[in-house]
Amino acid sequence: MISAKYGPILTNAKGFVLYTYTADKAGKIGCTGACLKLWPPLLLPVGVTHPIAGPDVSGLGIFARPDGVEVTYQGQPLYTYLPDTQPGQITGQNVVDSGGTWVLA
Repeated sequence: MISAKYGPILTNAKGFVLYTYTADKAGKIGCTGACLKLWPPLLLPVGVTHPIAGPDVSGLGIFARPDGVEVTYQGQPLYTYLPDTQPGQITGQNVVDSGGTWVLA
């Protein structure tokens, strides 16, 4: 997906934008507990072992977490934002929450 304001943005298969979280550090997830209610991680379906990238997308990987296998981009875990209620909606950019800032992937 491309946004006139932000440039290229990653989305999930349903077209919802994806975010990364600055509080996530190598090997340590910053969004846990109540944070996950607003920022659900992009988890692979059970039985799927790797993400499938769309055209011109590279840098996807995986990260094992207690609730499943999360998709990463350039090593950063990916999340959706619950208040984004329709594909392409961007309401989570630069939201500061629980010690970090959410940014578009």
